[in-house]
Amino acid sequence: YFIGNLAIKALDCTKACPITTYPDNSQVCHACPVVGCATCGGREGCEDCLIFHMLTGSGADGQCLFIFGGVFGAAALFCSCLVLLGLLRFCCLGLSSAQSPGVLEYCLAHRRRAKVHDYSTRGNLFYSFDDTNVRRQNISGLAMALHFRHVAFQALLSLFLILLLLIGYFLPTLSKESAFLPQIIPDGKLGLAQQVHAVTLYAICFLATLRWVWTQDRAARTDVEEEAHLRNYALLAKGFPKSA
Repeated sequence: YFIGNLAIKALDCTKACPITTYPDNSQVCHACPVVGCATCGGREGCEDCLIFHMLTGSGADGQCLFIFGGVFGAAALFCSCLVLLGLLRFCCLGLSSAQSPGVLEYCLAHRRRAKVHDYSTRGNLFYSFDDTNVRRQNISGLAMALHFRHVAFQALLSLFLILLLLIGYFLPTLSKESAFLPQIIPDGKLGLAQQVHAVTLYAICFLATLRWVWTQDRAARTDVEEEAHLRNYALLAKGFPKSA
């Protein structure tokens, strides 16, 4: 009886061989000869491959190819081609001659006459380099300032949501007395406290969004109505001949 149980248990052991192995006639589990094979029939070949592997064919000649290996190879080939093209571009630029060599010298010579020197002059449309704030001033259009305000609002709202969610996570802890905190929420009031917390969370987010929309609209109105633009100036020219 004992020997019979051993034989049955040995047979069950080989039936439950771990993945990537197969049983033989001696009730022993051996590793599959194909790398990446999940289920195999001994020397007959692989029947099923592991995850992220692809079986090339059935039979003893079947192999399991690592799919991500091809992805890595393609990425390496792409990076190599990009580096070679960059080197080729720099070589071509180094061998080519300048198209307009006198343009830069001309621009530098006339730069001082084309640039406003006194940035504090009333009505001046230019900004000083050290005093310019792209997030608050209309330098290259109002869209840039509105975008920065939008990004800042998203960051602050995300931080505020994290704080409120942490408070909601620790609400069950506040309903129990511990060594560090007393019992703040009375017994049986945890569900009501969670409902109040959820309503407060959505209400504050809704009001913060309305406030952000109002500030964006006010910034646009202020830029149009109070800030000076080139459209507020007229070009006056004189000295033309009378026949013109």
